[in-house]
Amino acid sequence: MPTIDRIVVKLMVELISTLALVARKLKERRRRESLLANFFFTQCDAVKRVKNFFGVKEINLARQRLDRLLQEEDRAVGVQTLRAVEGG
Repeated sequence: MPTIDRIVVKLMVELISTLALVARKLKERRRRESLLANFFFTQCDAVKRVKNFFGVKEINLARQRLDRLLQEEDRAVGVQTLRAVEGG
């Protein structure tokens, strides 16, 4: 399998893993917040909760892995483009 194909497969696997992680975190959060459903949250509280959610270490690590794979894909595409332009 050519390099670009392997990178795309890695990207897809990482993307699916990241989506599963986010879904699990949202489910956990909904469970916790259902206990607090009787309380009124101000807009400021809502913003703080969103910032806290996206500050979760696991999600940031997953985003970094995706970024790294996207950079790897960019380099591989660049190499293939140069080879095609050079005729080799």
